Amino acid sequence: MTPERWTWILNFAGFQVGWFACVLGGAYDLGTAGACAGLLLLLAHLAKTPNRTAELKLILCAGLLGTLFDIALIQIGAMRFQSSALGAGFAPEWMIVLWMLFAATLNVSLDWLRRKLWLGTVAGAISGPLAYLAGERLGAMEVIDRQTLLLLLIVGWGTAVPLLAHLSTRFNGFATPAVYLK
Repeated sequence: MTPERWTWILNFAGFQVGWFACVLGGAYDLGTAGACAGLLLLLAHLAKTPNRTAELKLILCAGLLGTLFDIALIQIGAMRFQSSALGAGFAPEWMIVLWMLFAATLNVSLDWLRRKLWLGTVAGAISGPLAYLAGERLGAMEVIDRQTLLLLLIVGWGTAVPLLAHLSTRFNGFATPAVYLK
């Protein structure tokens, strides 16, 4: 198996492990522990990234975008979380790390989204809401207004995925310098 294939597999598996660590941490009032586990995975990802600065910019942009989106969903009254280390009405730390973990897949296991942004819209509109509903089923969050939440998740994730995929072309920690010259 090629080194590139191993990188892809480890990136995909790392996201899955991080997702469960964060969501189950949130469900069992161990959100900070889940966030720390996710941050360790991000550090491991960055350690293998040739251009850490570019990759970190993408990860931080996704963290900010996701935080603002989740705060809006909370403030609208569509969902709520048991607790947040950042205070009531804010996205919990583990949710912020989830957005960052998602960004860490965009230049590796989800790099194909850059070439098909329309597919990112479809994938985001489906997978984003499913991830939140899975989090609800696991006890990490409470849905207050299901219809409003689903509508906003479809629109929000259908927009966020292609936007972040596009940003990943600019902030590509795995690109060779020649890519930046084009």
